[in-house]
Amino acid sequence: TREEISSKNNYDKIKLYDQLLIESVAGSAASYISVLDAVCPSKDECILIASDNTPIQFDREHFTSEGAIQVMKSIGHMIDNHNQ
Repeated sequence: TREEISSKNNYDKIKLYDQLLIESVAGSAASYISVLDAVCPSKDECILIASDNTPIQFDREHFTSEGAIQVMKSIGHMIDNHNQ
């Protein structure tokens, strides 16, 4: 549910790990693209439904085919913006 995804405990914990990964590549040639940012552009805004109106996840850890396509499109846009 939207509440589970964006709940303070889950979101903040995942965001903390995201920040650690960002810091781990700082100063290197590597870049880190956050799946969390692709799915939840903000703490209060998480994508739950793909563009074809199907859920993006079928359980807590796995995307549906449609969800994976949508998330990868978002990540592609993030990469494009990063490279500009």
